[in-house]
Amino acid sequence: MQAPHHWAQAGRPHVTDFAPVDIALQGRFMPEVTIGSSASFENELKRFNKLVQQSGILKEARQRQHFEPPSVVRKRKAANKLRKSLKAARLETGRQLKNSATKRKP
Repeated sequence: MQAPHHWAQAGRPHVTDFAPVDIALQGRFMPEVTIGSSASFENELKRFNKLVQQSGILKEARQRQHFEPPSVVRKRKAANKLRKSLKAARLETGRQLKNSATKRKP
């Protein structure tokens, strides 16, 4: 089996042993690290793990392990939004108190 044409253009290696798997990335990139001749494998593995963490692949995979109904997703997002807004209000109140304490009139 020949690799798809767009892989050859991207400079990726040709894979002949198995069929390529299409993964829906939804605008994200697949982490990819090329190992240079002077770099150690451990350093490149650390770089790869960092890229995987930043891309959020593992987080999404854990979320998709079990089906979550749309109603639960909406409730979870609403709870997160409420939690963040309360935290922002709490921080803003703290800043206002701190600023008012430093701006005392003589």
